Amino acid sequence: RAKSSISSFVRRKGTGSVGLVAFSGQAFLQCPLTRDYDSFFRTLNETDTRSIPVSGTDIARALEEEEGAFAANRNRKLVIILTDGEDLEAGGIEAAGKLKRKGLVVHTVGVGTPTGGQITVVGPTGLPDALRDEEGNAVTSRLDEATLTKVSSVSGGRYVRLGQAGEGMEALRLAIQAGTDSANSTRRGIPREDLFVIIALLLLVIETLISTRRTP
Repeated sequence: RAKSSISSFVRRKGTGSVGLVAFSGQAFLQCPLTRDYDSFFRTLNETDTRSIPVSGTDIARALEEEEGAFAANRNRKLVIILTDGEDLEAGGIEAAGKLKRKGLVVHTVGVGTPTGGQITVVGPTGLPDALRDEEGNAVTSRLDEATLTKVSSVSGGRYVRLGQAGEGMEALRLAIQAGTDSANSTRRGIPREDLFVIIALLLLVIETLISTRRTP
């Protein structure tokens, strides 16, 4: 659902460069900023839960990786993070504040629900089974909207929930196009060619969450 929403966002946004960062406990630039959308879509399709072998959820590392992908002279720098918001390293808010001082606006898109749910994997028998931690407890993923709201607000961006049909990403795209996406924005519109967007897709690395996910 997240990947489908990213594809739709990029296809509809018009011109401009896009890139892709995948992260869990580490972050890697999967696709540098490019106007070659076919290349971007190929990379997006190939990105999955096994792309990042390091366990955990570190939003700060993702933001640092995204910052490095931009050329210093870009005057319109947007970052969109799709994640459940469980920032296990608790550095995302501070990192987003630093990016604001460097001219980057961070938007956050929440994936999942506040009540959470169990992470399901294919078990040894080939049948669906709950992912379990080292103590045998079922691992759950919960949407942390409070953290995501703070990450976006300190950088002048906005938070939206992805939604069942990706309507949150579409609303964000329209706000960016209208120039009303940033806090206290007075712009009536922004040229599409100035939309340099890097999308950070949080991969729920189900194989590596066991060692870092907190147990209730």
